[in-house]
Amino acid sequence: MNMLPWPQIAIPAGVLVLVALLAVLLTRHRILKKVTYMLDALEDKETNFRFDEGGLGSRKINRTLNRIRTIFQKETADIREQEEYYGQMLDKAKTGIVVLIPKLVVAAALGLGVAYFFNDNFLGLSSVSIIGGITFCNMALYTGIMGEFGDESEQGAVGILFFTAGPAVTMIILGVSGLANIPVGTIIGSILPLVIGMVLGNLFPFIKNLLVPGANPAIAVIGFQLGASMSLSSFITGGISGILLGLITLFIVGPITFAFERLCGGNGKAAVACSTIAGTAMTTPVALAEVAPRYAELAPTAYAQIATAVIITAIMAPILTGWVDKKFCHGKEDLSPAGVEAIEEAVATDIDGE
Repeated sequence: MNMLPWPQIAIPAGVLVLVALLAVLLTRHRILKKVTYMLDALEDKETNFRFDEGGLGSRKINRTLNRIRTIFQKETADIREQEEYYGQMLDKAKTGIVVLIPKLVVAAALGLGVAYFFNDNFLGLSSVSIIGGITFCNMALYTGIMGEFGDESEQGAVGILFFTAGPAVTMIILGVSGLANIPVGTIIGSILPLVIGMVLGNLFPFIKNLLVPGANPAIAVIGFQLGASMSLSSFITGGISGILLGLITLFIVGPITFAFERLCGGNGKAAVACSTIAGTAMTTPVALAEVAPRYAELAPTAYAQIATAVIITAIMAPILTGWVDKKFCHGKEDLSPAGVEAIEEAVATDIDGE
């Protein structure tokens, strides 16, 4: 049996080993290059790349890298969405707090000033009508006005304004000031239905649809109750002084709230839009009279005053907000998150059009 000389065997085998080793090194180099490229792109938060999955030699590795890119892209999108959500929530809360604080402070100052320095009678207005009316914003009207003139943060601020609903704020201000002796349990009891209603209304829409229409009948029943104990002269007097209450809300409380919002970086529209009095504020005088009998005599007149102010502010607030929008915001860039996003989309459209 003839044996091949070892050089004839060793040389081809060495060539094969060398070619195989070279192929491994080249493949490893390509893989490292792709991985490095992908990591650099992901580090720059860039996911607009995709490796070709058509080739036989690198199909599996390219498919794996593409899956990593897809996972990273989804996670980045989720994080960005959460950041935008929480950012919008903070903007809404900020707007609500910025317009709520000055309104409460001014209302409390005016009401307590009337109580202490004018014996609770300033041109017919009492601390009950001033505090009970001005602190209670017309949320439905605010939502409608901001739907026309406001951005997302201004529209969402209504969630903060809801905390002034009900007689609790008036009770707290009068109780802390020493003008009324109101038990803590009564204040909690006035807030608790609001909190429970907010929870149930958001969790169960059918409960919301069931209870919301009951607001107007409840106001009507209270109106009949107070009207039965009110003379015609007190109704007329209350109506006339109620006009004054509406004008104070619009042209004293409104401008102060407007200035404060502007100082805090807002445009002032939310401040003007919330310079209203809600119809349900008419329930405050009777609720206060139930726990503080000293206000029972003021309740009928305060009811008429608040009822008149509701109409005055409901007519004037949309007009004034539209004027503020035209005077201070028209033709200027909206730098809210929604406005910035709209500007970016418009710029992207122009670039694509070119």
